[in-house]
Amino acid sequence: MGEASAFAILTEGSRVRVGYLRERIDAASLPANLEIAAVFRLSAKCMEGRCANFESDHCALAARIVEHLEPVVTRIPPCAIRSECRWWREKGSDACIRCPQVITRNTSPTSREIAAAGEKAAFKIS
Repeated sequence: MGEASAFAILTEGSRVRVGYLRERIDAASLPANLEIAAVFRLSAKCMEGRCANFESDHCALAARIVEHLEPVVTRIPPCAIRSECRWWREKGSDACIRCPQVITRNTSPTSREIAAAGEKAAFKIS
């Protein structure tokens, strides 16, 4: 995977979830005035040891998501990034059935979402 790409779009409901796009969209091609994280979920190449969520050769964020969040779907959703997804490689379907509830900007996180995000997360609570 090259630079960042959008692979899902945020949907409204009782809780924000994501709907998966059939194909990724290069984030650089999106309008400059668009608040991308408010509309899309993005993916990018794993930065491994340069990422605050990378611990002992694995993604600690994926591990916390599986540990703290309940599944929100019963079957893994179609996903344009699965073949390159670190969460999928490390946690398989356990990560995929929780993925639709993971959003970049959460203004009213639950205690489980805060635990899944970890200490290094910054929440803007309104």
